[in-house]
Amino acid sequence: MPRPPKPRALRQRRNKAATRAKLRPGGMRAPALPLRGCACGGPKPQPKRPKKRGPGRPRKPALPCDTCGDTGILPWHHLTQAWWARLWASPMGPEYIESDVDSLYMTASLVDAYWWGNGSDAKLASEIRQQLARFGATPLDRRRLEWELEKPEAEEATPPDSSPPKLVADPRATMRLVG
Repeated sequence: MPRPPKPRALRQRRNKAATRAKLRPGGMRAPALPLRGCACGGPKPQPKRPKKRGPGRPRKPALPCDTCGDTGILPWHHLTQAWWARLWASPMGPEYIESDVDSLYMTASLVDAYWWGNGSDAKLASEIRQQLARFGATPLDRRRLEWELEKPEAEEATPPDSSPPKLVADPRATMRLVG
C-alpha cells in the first residue's frame, strides 16, 4: 500500500524561486531620464573685442554645437524616450527596485547610442539584448525569472443562438423602376 504524500507545509524542498512573481497589467510612471552633459561643454562666452583692431580679419563667432545647440545638455533620441516610457508602463515596471534604476539608466544610454547610430551597430545591439535580459524584457527572460503575466479574465461568452437565421427581404424588391 503506497504511502500518502506529505502535506505541502512539511515538504523540505519546494523548488520555489525567489524571483517568482505574478505581474499585473498596468505599469507605473517612468522616472525621468537623467540629464547628460554634451562633449562641447555648453555655451562659450564670446571673446572680448580688442580696443585696437589687429592685422587680419576679425574673429568669427563660435558656431553652435550641432549635437546640443549650445545648451550643454545632450538630448535623448525620441526612440529612446519612447522605449523608456514603454518599459516602465509594462507590467514589469513595478518589479524594478531603486537599485535597478541605475542599471536601467546605463541601458538607456546604450539604447540611445544605438539609435543615434541609425540602429546599425550589431555589437551594441547584442549588449543591449544582454542588459535587457536582466530585467525580464522578453517572454523567455520572464520565464527564466518565473514572472507570470496575469491575464484578464475572459468575458462570459454568449452561447450561440440556436434559432434558425431570420430571412431578410431583398431590398431590391422595394425599388421601382421609374421610367
